[in-house]
Amino acid sequence: MNKISSHIYCRQLAHDNYYNLYLVHFFMPRHTRKDALSLIALHCELCTITKKAQDPAMAIIRLKWWYDNVSSIIASTNFSNSPVLECLEYTIKKNELKQTDFEIYFKSFEGFFSGSNADPDENLYLLLDRLITDKIQKNRFSRILQIHDKLPQNAPFRAFQLWLSYISHR
Repeated sequence: MNKISSHIYCRQLAHDNYYNLYLVHFFMPRHTRKDALSLIALHCELCTITKKAQDPAMAIIRLKWWYDNVSSIIASTNFSNSPVLECLEYTIKKNELKQTDFEIYFKSFEGFFSGSNADPDENLYLLLDRLITDKIQKNRFSRILQIHDKLPQNAPFRAFQLWLSYISHR
């Protein structure tokens, strides 16, 4: 059995579990796309926690496991073996992401799991936005995310609409 690379694993995870966000990553600057996929793959892992653990306490434990491992990456200490974490290590170091960026993100999942109106997607957008340093590209991507949230769930139609919006804002 062939071992696939961590980046291919993250890309496939995003494609299979969160296709709409997978499409959005194509509208990011080319040099940030692998980093975006690692964040989207983390998002996929966290979104599926409630499917894997029906007990709310177990869901919080799984969330804490991910949080602890991301914190370990930021602190440059040992972390668990996972293709998503391997990609995140590269993304975090390359983009100098901070603990506070992830604290807000993980808190939104805690709220989401407890039934509050927390929106983890919104906090993922903030993380994705941190990957883009050019102000013009950042503004263009922000407009794409706003359009993304307003479109219907029909993925092919959504992809077409995003593409039209992207070329019209160039």
